[in-house]
Amino acid sequence: MKKLFNWRDVQLHPLKFSLKMKLTLLLTIVSLFQIQANTYSQTKKISLDMPNATVQQVIHEIEALTDYKFLLNRRDVDITRNVSIKVDKALIIPILKELFLGTDIEYEVLKKQIVLRKTNKKVGAIRPTIQMPETVDVNMQAQVSGTVTDTDGTPLPGANIIEKGTTNGVTADFDGEFSIEVAETNAVLVVSYIGFATKEVSVNEQSSLKIALEESAAGLDEVVVVGYGTQAKKDITGAVATVQGEALAMTKTADLTNSVAGRLPGIITKQTSGEPGNDESSISIRGFGTPLVIVDGIQRDFNDIASEEVESMTVLKDASAAIYGARAGNGVILITTKRGTIGKPQISINSTTTYVGFTNFLQYANSGQYAELMNEFKTNDGLDPLFSDEDVAKYYSGEDPLNYPNTDWWGLTMNNYSPQTQHEVSLRGGSEKIKYYTLFSYLDQQGGYKSGDNKYKRYNVRANLDAEVTKNLTVSLDLSMIAEDLKSPLRTVYNLWADINNALPTYLGELPDKTKIAYGGSVPVSPIAGSTFDLGGYQADNNRHINIKGSFNYDIPGVEGLSIDGFGSYFEFSNDYKNWEKNYFLHEYDAVSDTYIDRGSSFKTKLDQGYQVNSSFTSNLALKFVRTFDEKHNVDALLLYERIKSNGHNTSAHGENYLTDAIDYLFAAGGEGQRVSGGASEDGRESYVGRLNYGYDGKYLFQTTVRYDGSPRFNENNRWGLFPSFSAGWRISEENFIKDKVEWIDNLKLRASYSNLGYDATGNFQYLSGYEIASGFIRPYMDAGYVLDGSPYTTIYSTGLANPNITWEDMTIYNIGLDFSINNGLLYAELDAFYRERTNMLATRSQSLPNTFGANLPAENLNSQNQRGFEVLLGHRNRKNEFKYDISANIAWSRAKWDHFDEPMYEDEDDIRIRTKSGNWVDRVFGYKSDGLFTSQSEIDNLSYDQDQKGNETLAPGDIKYIDINNDGTIDFRDQEVISTSNLLYNEDENSNSNIPQLTFGLNMSIDYKGFDLSLLLQGAGMYDVEINRGLLPYGTVNTFALTYENRWNPANNDKNALLPRVSATGNVNNTKNSDFWLVDGTYLRIKNFNLGYTIPMRTKVGIESVRLFLSGTNLLTFSGTNKWDMDPETANNSGRYYPQPKTFSLGVSLKL
Repeated sequence: MKKLFNWRDVQLHPLKFSLKMKLTLLLTIVSLFQIQANTYSQTKKISLDMPNATVQQVIHEIEALTDYKFLLNRRDVDITRNVSIKVDKALIIPILKELFLGTDIEYEVLKKQIVLRKTNKKVGAIRPTIQMPETVDVNMQAQVSGTVTDTDGTPLPGANIIEKGTTNGVTADFDGEFSIEVAETNAVLVVSYIGFATKEVSVNEQSSLKIALEESAAGLDEVVVVGYGTQAKKDITGAVATVQGEALAMTKTADLTNSVAGRLPGIITKQTSGEPGNDESSISIRGFGTPLVIVDGIQRDFNDIASEEVESMTVLKDASAAIYGARAGNGVILITTKRGTIGKPQISINSTTTYVGFTNFLQYANSGQYAELMNEFKTNDGLDPLFSDEDVAKYYSGEDPLNYPNTDWWGLTMNNYSPQTQHEVSLRGGSEKIKYYTLFSYLDQQGGYKSGDNKYKRYNVRANLDAEVTKNLTVSLDLSMIAEDLKSPLRTVYNLWADINNALPTYLGELPDKTKIAYGGSVPVSPIAGSTFDLGGYQADNNRHINIKGSFNYDIPGVEGLSIDGFGSYFEFSNDYKNWEKNYFLHEYDAVSDTYIDRGSSFKTKLDQGYQVNSSFTSNLALKFVRTFDEKHNVDALLLYERIKSNGHNTSAHGENYLTDAIDYLFAAGGEGQRVSGGASEDGRESYVGRLNYGYDGKYLFQTTVRYDGSPRFNENNRWGLFPSFSAGWRISEENFIKDKVEWIDNLKLRASYSNLGYDATGNFQYLSGYEIASGFIRPYMDAGYVLDGSPYTTIYSTGLANPNITWEDMTIYNIGLDFSINNGLLYAELDAFYRERTNMLATRSQSLPNTFGANLPAENLNSQNQRGFEVLLGHRNRKNEFKYDISANIAWSRAKWDHFDEPMYEDEDDIRIRTKSGNWVDRVFGYKSDGLFTSQSEIDNLSYDQDQKGNETLAPGDIKYIDINNDGTIDFRDQEVISTSNLLYNEDENSNSNIPQLTFGLNMSIDYKGFDLSLLLQGAGMYDVEINRGLLPYGTVNTFALTYENRWNPANNDKNALLPRVSATGNVNNTKNSDFWLVDGTYLRIKNFNLGYTIPMRTKVGIESVRLFLSGTNLLTFSGTNKWDMDPETANNSGRYYPQPKTFSLGVSLKL
């Protein structure tokens, strides 16, 4: 092979440049290839001497002498009109001004294009002769330069500066500086910038100006991302909520979903785990269910996106979501990542160190408490105690730890805090021609296991580039990559917590021989070994997300406002996993004989390994028309075609019978027990979309959308669906009777909408007859198939009957809203009320048909629900000199009811009352009403009804007392009533959400003062019950909790209102019934996020623009009735076997260069 290049032959000279110098040099080189068209009109001088010439001849001469090109309609512009012109070294603006003075023609200079159009107004008297001296009168022209900043002196690159009454304008450069040549020294400049109040500045013969813009508190001109486009906030007619990426980044969480809670009304979040790599929150819009998530136009999850790369998050709740058709039934979340802006290159560096603890979790009993409880547990059931009084005393004393240990298995397995680090570096900037944004982010999240063997690392890389190829064509290229490396114990969190629960404090957790693993006294499983890679094995997941997107926008010449744009995007997710289980043996130590007892093992060494790839290609092409007619009629139209194609494949293999656990690869597995598997999938969607926005005079707003969706998931006769919507708004504040008379009203807008949406993430291909292949292999569960003479046989079997009529769910949403703002945001509010009808919900007729049907019933579009609710956001913001603050509160309520639920026709009145769902609230939970605990045997003997249906023979003091609701003398199912309005358990047949609160609320506060900034977020929920862990009651000789020991009923604590009933195996039959005794009001309010920072003023030029130091925390303090149960109100389940919610403390620094 020919050697093309050798680095050893190259000598690199150490030219030293700072990163900022390199970037500046790069941008300078790029700018050399650009012609700054906006300065052309300010510098190009023209000389003309054309007596008695036509306008057409003058135009041709200007085009010949310059790079200007004229665009006009000959029917509107009289180019045969004669003029005489003589100018020497004059600018184009005054030439045009005089050329068309006294006519009905107006001009607009767009870079090097001059547009001439007819207007209804005439400018002054006609001057057929134009003559300009070589030296222009100072009253006619003036050169003005200056800077545009905010009130803190920060430059505003890209700010627009326009000479009032003309189209003469420029934009500010990297440093907020500008230079413009105006026609008169007393001209007025109109200066504007997104997010700031527009300001008019009189030149007054000044040559240099310093212009400071104030933030627009009302934010009416704020541009909001909506489906397939953007809209000014003031023009939105739907229920749309937004939060800026800057606010999300303040919450230093590992998962972006955990930054959303409490910020927006109607957004319900629930974080049920703090496990690294699996700590995301579930999100629901208005309690509807899992929403559609779109990131830069692509459907995907957003929990693994770095918060620093997010520009904004928009939530579409009603008709505003209908443009996404069959996917939008549960609402839509739009994530927009950051892009380049006009300005000098800015490097941002963020570094955060976080300590992660737990909010609330149950502590286990010590050995003395455990011994006492076990004795009580046995004697309450008439059995002999397990421990003597002397043994109990020795466990408490701790004087003989080898024979009477006091092992804290939780403490041996878990740390109280674990570290987490986050680092981000980004580069942002650009010119009118090229804009760029790049980011690299690194997250290192350490789990709480003492072994240190729970690690999650994530790398985020993004590059967004926008380039203006021509004056009409802009192209963009977006590249993003996410790499996730998660390595955790093979034992699930649920099983590891069960292992801790099964390990007794009366057994040694660490043996004198450190090479042996301690037996916990219950089952041959060790939580220490299970959480240590070298002992129990591991689960390794390597995930890769790759997204490549190319897009364009072309402004069609000749038709103002008409453009075409589109994009193509390839997204790929791959997962390479490896589950390695190791066999280990447990030993018990006998201190008296100094010997070890082999307690066996529960596992065998085996390996499951696999790889899967899922990819999708999304493309769309859109024709857009945006234009204002006669300064009153605003039209924004969209026609769009979209196509999505996705597919996936997977391969997996299993090996066991390893001769050694030193080699964790499949080739080392034994000959028997090996197997392989694989599969593939494909899906797609095709859509046609139309939208029309119309606004009249900024007062009356209308929007209509229609989407025609096709999905291969359903039969061809049910494959296409039409999803229309309509919304309208009335900006009352723009009416003259308010605008001219009530100056303190910034905005008052009434909104209403109707939409029909769909939900097709259900019923996938169930119109086809399905088959599955089963090996018959006996795993922890029995696979389908046959085993003959001990050998498995592969079989194929039907998955059930097909349903050719299946189709998507339909949702119809009605929404009415009111927005107002007064005194530039001194008080602002958003109010919404909604009603949703949900039909064609999938279910089987398993309830209404007898179980003798003889086949697996197909899913059908049977059930229907309706849901209603309201949302309120109320805020106050103000600024006094350097003190700026914003406080807002939000609250939302939502509840659903069954319209129809497929069920039997009940005849018994109590069956009808308890079991009928049609016409009743979805979240009803039935159970027994309790009346505290029995405190004496006489109370039981004198009970007027039969509680246990055995003459109350099984009852004893300390048991739960139930109420005979119907006074029939016995406690049975007829005594059940509604004890909760929370979906305590997920019911797949009912498609119901799991324990979603009806009421959610939040309080946001931000303060800025002289470099200090403070943000505080309170978040909570109400009308929400939590089911208490019934495992608090001992059910055998397993470990129990300190809470149980301290709060159980016993003769010494003979309290009717004791937190827990007596400990007893026989008593558990009565005490574990479904009743309100085990429910606690889950209403809570927590300090979700706190962030305090200080930006150090940089008084010397050291290459650093700003330095911000900050202290941050999440889930710092929770106020809830669940606290007395040592439970978090967002608990994952009532078993206590889940990784606790995180409480974090962070220190960090942010630099801008």
